[in-house]
Amino acid sequence: MSHRERCADDGVTSPVDVSPMAPSPPPVYSYAELFMMYFEELVQLGPWAHAGVTLGFEALVVAVNLVGVQIVGKASVGLLVIMLSPFVVMFCLAVPHLDFKMLVEFPSPASSIDVGLLVSVIMFNLMGWDFMGNVSGSARKPRRDVPLATSVALTLVLATYAVPLFSAISVVPADQYGDDLFTRAAGMLWGPLEYMVEGAAFLGLFGLGVTFMSTSSEAIAHSTDWQYIPKFVGKRFTSREVPWIVIVLQGCVAFLISIPWDYSALVQVQMWIFSLSTMVIMLSFIGIRFRTRNEARANNNFRVPLPFLLIVALCAPSIGLCIFALVGGDLRVIILGVGLCVVVVVMGTARELYFVRKRGWRWRVSEPPEPPPLLHGSAINV
Repeated sequence: MSHRERCADDGVTSPVDVSPMAPSPPPVYSYAELFMMYFEELVQLGPWAHAGVTLGFEALVVAVNLVGVQIVGKASVGLLVIMLSPFVVMFCLAVPHLDFKMLVEFPSPASSIDVGLLVSVIMFNLMGWDFMGNVSGSARKPRRDVPLATSVALTLVLATYAVPLFSAISVVPADQYGDDLFTRAAGMLWGPLEYMVEGAAFLGLFGLGVTFMSTSSEAIAHSTDWQYIPKFVGKRFTSREVPWIVIVLQGCVAFLISIPWDYSALVQVQMWIFSLSTMVIMLSFIGIRFRTRNEARANNNFRVPLPFLLIVALCAPSIGLCIFALVGGDLRVIILGVGLCVVVVVMGTARELYFVRKRGWRWRVSEPPEPPPLLHGSAINV
C-alpha cells in the first residue's frame, strides 16, 4: 500500500499533500562531518583517509535506507535503546551527587559568544519535527501512530537533553565544563562508562543520518507529485517503495559538500535556508488561515481549532528567530544562502516559462500542473 493509499484508508491527510513546498536542505549533510569531528578526536587521519571514512559513513547510511523505511524504523528504535543505555547508567550513578544549584549558578563563558552560530545550532538541534509527516503514510495506523509517536518522541527528547545535563553538572566542577562534559562526567562516575558514552555518540549520529535521509528523501520524492522536479527522480523500488534515486543522490551530495566545508559552516548554511523556508511556510500558513477562517472545518485542511490572533502569537517567536538567523549570521553564509535561493528561483522560473517556436522565439507561460487530490475528512489538520 502506497503512502497516499495508506493515509486515505485511515482517513488522514498527509502533511505532504497539503503543503506542496520544496523541502529545506536536510541535516543529513552535516552528520557526516560531525561524525568525522568525533572520529578524529580519537584517530588522526590524513586527507585521503578522512575522505575514505566519510565515504564509508555515507555509503552505509544509503545502504540502510535502500532496504526500506520499515527497516529504517526498526533500526532507529534499536539504535535509540543502545544509545540511551549509557546515559541511563550515568544518571543512576549520579543520583547520590545530584545538585541543582548549578542550574542557577552556571558560570559565564570566558570568551565572547558567536550569537549567530549559537542560534543556528539551537535551531539545528530542535528542527525535524515536520519531517515525520513525510513518512506518516508508512505507519500501520497513521491516525493512531503519528500522534502517539510525536508525544513519545517529545518526551524522549526532553529527557535526553535534561537527564544527562543534570547528571554531568552535578559531578564535574564548573571550571572543567567543555565540549567533553558528558564523557568527563561518565569517566568520573565509572571508568568504562566514558567509552560507552563515546560509542553512543557515534551510534546516535549514524541513526540520525539514516532517519533524516529517509524522511527528506520522501519529501523530495513527493515533490514529483506537483511536478516541481522530474518524475524519474522519485522513481521507487517496486518491492520496497523507497525512492532510490533520491537516496543515492543525497548520499553523493552529502559526501561532496562535507569535504570542503567544516561542521559549523554547514550548520549555518543549512539553518539560513531552513530559517527562510520556515518563515515563508509560517507566513503562508497565517495568510491561508486568515483567508479560510470562515470555511467549514471539513473542507479546510489548514484549520487549527484556535483563535486567529492566538495562532499569530504562537508563530511570532519562531518567525522572529528565523529573521534573526537570516540577518545575524556570517556574511559568507548570507551570500551563499542568497545565491542558492537565486538558483532555485531561476530553476522554478525556467520550469514555468519555456521557448516555443512559432513565428520566432518567444516566452510563453506554461499551464500550472494539476495538484494531487487532497484527502478530506482528516484526523490531522495542519
